[in-house]
Amino acid sequence: MIPNVTKESLFAIADQRNTSRLATVYISNLNADELTERYGERIASRITDASITKAIRFTGDSLRGSKEKNR
Repeated sequence: MIPNVTKESLFAIADQRNTSRLATVYISNLNADELTERYGERIASRITDASITKAIRFTGDSLRGSKEKNR
């Protein structure tokens, strides 16, 4: 979680943007089940709603890991 952002705040933002049909970019390394476990069904359902969400899966090696090895 982002410091000082409650689950209710995150829900309010996601719900308002979905209701207003505004584009929102969510970036996470969590899958749908992990989102539900961490943030609850209400938030996860708004973030993963297939009728308004396009999920893009990035694959490949982590650049973060390779940068840390090169230090």
